Amino acid sequence: MKKMIRFGMLEKLINSTNRIPLIVIKRWKKPKYKWITDSMKSKYEPTQLALKYFDKHYKFEFGEKWPSIRLALLSKQKHGALVNNFAHPIAVEEKLSQLGAKDCIPSMRALLETENQNIKENSQNDIETLSNAKLNQKTEEANNNLNNDVLINSSSSTYAPKVEYIVPEQYVDQMSQFIPNLVDNSTHNIDIGIERKQLSISEHLKCYIFDGSAVKRFPPAKYNSETYSYLEYYLLDASSLFPVLSLDLQPGDMVLDMCAAPGGKSVAMMQTMNIGGIVCNEVAPSRRRRLQDALQLCIPKHILNDEECFRITEFDGTEWGNMEPDTYDKILVDVPCTTDRLVATENDNNIFHPKRLKERSRLPLLQTELLSAALKSVKVGGTVVYSTCTMSSEQNENVVQRAVYECLQNDSIQVIEIDLSPLTRICNNMFNFHDKLKLGQIVVPSLSANFGPMYFCALKRLN
Repeated sequence: MKKMIRFGMLEKLINSTNRIPLIVIKRWKKPKYKWITDSMKSKYEPTQLALKYFDKHYKFEFGEKWPSIRLALLSKQKHGALVNNFAHPIAVEEKLSQLGAKDCIPSMRALLETENQNIKENSQNDIETLSNAKLNQKTEEANNNLNNDVLINSSSSTYAPKVEYIVPEQYVDQMSQFIPNLVDNSTHNIDIGIERKQLSISEHLKCYIFDGSAVKRFPPAKYNSETYSYLEYYLLDASSLFPVLSLDLQPGDMVLDMCAAPGGKSVAMMQTMNIGGIVCNEVAPSRRRRLQDALQLCIPKHILNDEECFRITEFDGTEWGNMEPDTYDKILVDVPCTTDRLVATENDNNIFHPKRLKERSRLPLLQTELLSAALKSVKVGGTVVYSTCTMSSEQNENVVQRAVYECLQNDSIQVIEIDLSPLTRICNNMFNFHDKLKLGQIVVPSLSANFGPMYFCALKRLN
């Protein structure tokens, strides 16, 4: 009211005949500055947001193992050197041996032959169906603390009510990975058979790693002095070979790498010398350039220029089942994920940035669509391997469960899981596996073997 009176008097003075000159000075309030400290700034960095999310969810999934996994996740990662068979491999192997590295593949191959012999003797090639009760038994005890309506503390006789979240229906799918058990996945828990079959490892595949917990670094790969064309070896996380080994590539197989960038798994598949042709697909232009660079540095030009044996495509992977149904013998679906190790250590291009919340919330849906498309595109009797570099069950087992369920309901496609436990048993001394999974296998970081994380699950199409 006072302000209105003041402005009214001011208007009268200005409009008066005397024309009294006035100078109006507007007073601004002095802003209050708040000093931003380093601790306040780091609190909102994407890496800190990612670790906060991991502490909340992975503590529930891994229990007492999570502190050691978390420490390894933040420590220096170990790498393997994949020998390039197109760049005088004998000389390269001698060079890597002088550095103190050892080829981990021969020992794996020998132990796998023993596993195959046991499978053959015990006649374990039949298909066993697991009941829903057995699938859910492993997680029933862990879920009790969240699913009970009332938690009782026997020592203090206090009660804690169950926490319930009210989320609008249109946002349930987006918020499902942030709130545990928000979505009821019980409808997707169908019976999935398990086939125990003999696996093989190509004699041409060679990967050198350093023994022990000490993190030694391989020198940057150089061009071979005699070829002047190709890298001597390709550095990668050695655990990323498991999806390739799970495909069990055989001579003449037609292979699709649906999400091929940055190219390490595509290079590894071509190093097996067991494929009749490969299609490397990547929809993102920047990642596709990285894929092309990796292949050009490791693979001869006459192979890359042969359109009957090799192609690089840029299609949307979710539409592949409609474009080329029942086409490929083996398909690798290394889907986009939260990339746990990267988001915990790097702020640049971090998917946990608040501006990328919508993109991150859509990941499980995108992953399900990619895997469903692959199951439609693989031939009957063919193998699809689903893999991620995250430890999130929402992006791993739950995606596999949903994709298998949707393919069965919508397209009447029946799928079984291929037992990969022989691969994990022969590598227990080199990699750290977490064995409490409903579907598939996962390598988790540890200080003694700091590889991963890498989740992989092999599925076989029956009809």
